[in-house]
Amino acid sequence: MFVRKSKYDELKRDYAISVGRHNAAAVELHNLKLRWNSVVDRLNDLQTRVNTGQLVAPGVAHSQFSPQEIERLIRLCHPDKHDSSTAANEMTARLLSLRKKTR
Repeated sequence: MFVRKSKYDELKRDYAISVGRHNAAAVELHNLKLRWNSVVDRLNDLQTRVNTGQLVAPGVAHSQFSPQEIERLIRLCHPDKHDSSTAANEMTARLLSLRKKTR
């Protein structure tokens, strides 16, 4: 089939525009995938750090106890009230370290 040169040039230009748009869309999709993978990697890293206790908000200890509750627990389990038992000594030491983290 024969076509005029002007029609051929028009079709050739339209094809180039179409391919260019396709390539631009493919590049944009690739960049979006890279950004998505980066976000997922960051999320996984943060989840791992939170789950292992490596990431804690500033001023927040690894417990759900308020500073007042920690003070009450220290008074309740203090070794002086439990004949200096090993358990009382260990728990009081842990509570004291926890108290330092909440201040």
